[in-house]
Amino acid sequence: DIDVYSPEEARDFLCSFTGLPSDPSQQALAEKLGYLPLALEQAGAYMNATGKNYGEYLALFSRHSTEMLKLHLDEEDPRRIVFTTWNISRDQITKRSALQLLALLAFFAPDNIEMRWLQKSAEHMPDPLRADIQNDLARDELMTELLQYSLVTLQQGKLSLHRLVQRTIKENLAPDTFQ
Repeated sequence: DIDVYSPEEARDFLCSFTGLPSDPSQQALAEKLGYLPLALEQAGAYMNATGKNYGEYLALFSRHSTEMLKLHLDEEDPRRIVFTTWNISRDQITKRSALQLLALLAFFAPDNIEMRWLQKSAEHMPDPLRADIQNDLARDELMTELLQYSLVTLQQGKLSLHRLVQRTIKENLAPDTFQ
């Protein structure tokens, strides 16, 4: 089961998260995202990071959503919606090590992944993740990218990744991710 917001809760959440006023594009976006809190959070994080408004993000989502129809998933399938919003955010990630970390986290339990575990096992990771996870500044930079787009959460040195995001990552993992 996936909890969803009511249309009013989705509107209030987006207004609060983005600081943008409600408009018809916002309502259409919330509906298009199936009122899924995770999808709305990722969309809001993307808009905050890029300065896009509801209409611009809705157009971007619609372009990517059309590509997702090739997967033959039902229009209302939460996986399609999450995959599309995740894909939009993931495309903004510039550090290869951040993408490698995200892919690695998809194979962990979704909650309470200790950052220190990752640091201690860095020797078993591919480059550039191996180097970046051991360097304080580089690690902060890669985490900033993932946190900025709400792809992971970090609390008290523990990472979490939503189960639907994990599933989407695993289902669409590029063959060269860890090379």
